[in-house]
Amino acid sequence: MKPEPTIEAQLQERELGKLVLKSSGFFEKYGLTLLAVVAAVIVATIGYMVYESMQRTRLAAAWSEMEGVKLPADMEALAERLAGTPAGDWALLRAAELRFDEGMLQANRNREAANSEFKQSKAGFEKVLAEGAYVEDLRQRAIFGLARVLEATSTGDTKPAITKYEELVAQFPTSIFKPIAEERIKALNSPQVQDFYSWYSQQNPKPEAPTRPRDGMGNAFGLPGLDLPGMTPPAGASGGSTSPVKSTEGEIPPPVGEKPAAEKPAADMPADPTTELPPAPAAAKPESPAAPATPTTTPPAAEKSELPPTP
Repeated sequence: MKPEPTIEAQLQERELGKLVLKSSGFFEKYGLTLLAVVAAVIVATIGYMVYESMQRTRLAAAWSEMEGVKLPADMEALAERLAGTPAGDWALLRAAELRFDEGMLQANRNREAANSEFKQSKAGFEKVLAEGAYVEDLRQRAIFGLARVLEATSTGDTKPAITKYEELVAQFPTSIFKPIAEERIKALNSPQVQDFYSWYSQQNPKPEAPTRPRDGMGNAFGLPGLDLPGMTPPAGASGGSTSPVKSTEGEIPPPVGEKPAAEKPAADMPADPTTELPPAPAAAKPESPAAPATPTTTPPAAEKSELPPTP
C-alpha cells in the first residue's frame, strides 16, 4: 500500500499542474512565433561570429600589408581603403610620418618639393587627431609629428611648435616623446635658434639641372683607335681620314694568267736601275726508276751496238 503524499507534495503537484495548464495555452497560441524568435537569435549570433572572424582576418592582413608599404602615396591609399578601422587610422598616421621624412630629405635639395611634403604631412596628422583621438598611442604620436612639422616650417616664429610640444608633455606625462619634447621647447625658446629658422626659411635650394650629353660622341671612351660607326669626323682638306686606324686592305691582285703592267717611270725622274738576280735554283725532283727494257724483233746484227772484237 502506497503512502499518502504529503501536503507539500500535493501543493507542488497542484501548482505545477496549474502552470502547465496555463503555459499549454500560451504555447498553443504563440509557439510558432517563439520558435521563430529563437531561431532568429541563433542565426544572428552565428552571423555575428562569422563577421567578427572575417574582420579579424581582414585586419590581420591589413597589418601585414602595412609593414611592407614604404611610399607615402601607397600608405595613403591603404588608409583610405581601411577607413573606419584601427588599422586605417594607423595607416593614416604612418602616411603622415612618411611625408614628413620625405620633406626632410628634400629640404636641402628642393625646397618647393619639401614644402609640399610638409603640407601633406600636416594635413595627415590633423586628420588623425580628428578621427583617431580615442587611442592614446595614436594621439601622442600625431601631436609629436605635428609639432615637428611646425618646427620644420617655422619662419622664425617658433611659438606654434612650442605650443604643440607643451601639449604633448601636458597630456602624456609618461610618453616616450616627453624628453625630446622638453629638449625642443628649451631650444626653440633660444633667440639663436629663432634667428636660424628665420634665415633658413629664406633659403630656396633647387635641384641641379641634369647634365646634357656631349655632341658627336667621337672616341666616346677616350681610347685610341676607338671610333664609333657613323660618328667619325669627315675627312680634312687633303681627303684623308682622321681616324688613327690604318686600313689593312691591299690592292686588288690581277687576274690569274695575266702579267701586271709594268710601271713606266716618270718623265722627269730617271728610271731606277734594276738589279738582275740570279735565277732561283730549280727544285730538286726525285729520280724516277728506269723503265724495264722492252724486247724487240730486230735481229742482233741490225742493232747498233759497239761491242769489242772477239779474240
